[in-house]
Amino acid sequence: MPVKGLGGPIETFELVMVGAARTRLEAVAPRGLTRFVGRSAELERIRECLDRASLGCGQVVALGGEPGVGKSRLIWEVTDSHHVHGWRPAARLMLLVNYRPEYSHAWDSKTYYRLLRIDPLPPESADEMLDALLGTNAALAPLKRRLVERTEANPLFLEESVRALADTGDLVGERGAYRLTLPVDQLKLSATVKAILAARIDRLTPEAKRLLQTAAVIGKDVSLPLLLAIADASEYEVRAELHRFQAAEFIYETRLFPDLEYTFKHALTHEVAYQGLLRDRTRALHARVTEAIEHLLSERIAEQVERLAHHALRGELWDEAVAYLRQAGLRAIARGANREAALEQALGALRRLLPPGVGARRAPRHASAGR
Repeated sequence: MPVKGLGGPIETFELVMVGAARTRLEAVAPRGLTRFVGRSAELERIRECLDRASLGCGQVVALGGEPGVGKSRLIWEVTDSHHVHGWRPAARLMLLVNYRPEYSHAWDSKTYYRLLRIDPLPPESADEMLDALLGTNAALAPLKRRLVERTEANPLFLEESVRALADTGDLVGERGAYRLTLPVDQLKLSATVKAILAARIDRLTPEAKRLLQTAAVIGKDVSLPLLLAIADASEYEVRAELHRFQAAEFIYETRLFPDLEYTFKHALTHEVAYQGLLRDRTRALHARVTEAIEHLLSERIAEQVERLAHHALRGELWDEAVAYLRQAGLRAIARGANREAALEQALGALRRLLPPGVGARRAPRHASAGR
């Protein structure tokens, strides 16, 4: 429809209903997920733990594995299955968590704890996934073999590799029915999934790339009002780029109320976008996010202290960082949470405020957080 003051008509929408999606996978599921393959053994072990929990013996199941191997997808498949129907308040409980290999914990000795190592897909499952992504044309067989060798059957790496080949025109057609435009030996495949994501981001226009990186500074979850407050673009331009980011599957819309909110498709997408920023730009944006949160959420500052502490610290707003980190420490104590990290960060920020040669003494372990 035409809008006064704009050169051309704009696309409009009618609000039909409010969706229930709260996570990335919940948001993308209606559009169709990549075929779930290669996790029968892991699902069986999880079902065994569900059976124990249903008999009153609570369980903790941890999924450990490298980024992109499908930990979150496996959790989605469990929580969206019939096996957990009727499992809500207190008689049945199984905690299903995931983490990367570098994370360490002290749960190993617990009798109710199980670790499932999530490795890359076995060859037959990788082939099945590539059939769904590329198609079953026999001419694609050499490409499939090369993709499996290059990606070591990491599901995210496989999916992003196919998307990159389509973006550059080396593959034409559509998902599940692609064909090659070059011989396989002439294709250029990136060595890592981060390299693929970085190349995809670099192919964006300078304005789009800057906006995606700006969104990454806000965090993995990005509210539209906050992005508009710090973006160097009009609301019309921001909304148009967000629409294109969704089409390219960099982000997904996850919430309508109280504010429109987006999330990055994968933690690695967020990391690569954030790491592409120069330090001065990163610091300036974190400072602007701090100011925007203070302005937009002035009536809910107490709920935002951890977030404000994070951005103030990285924005090198040392006075604000000390104040917010102290409040975050007090909130951690009130919740019975670990206060050490917040206190250490507060001391680090405090040292920035002290004259040269004057050190900040580490607080005793049982000292009051108000000191």
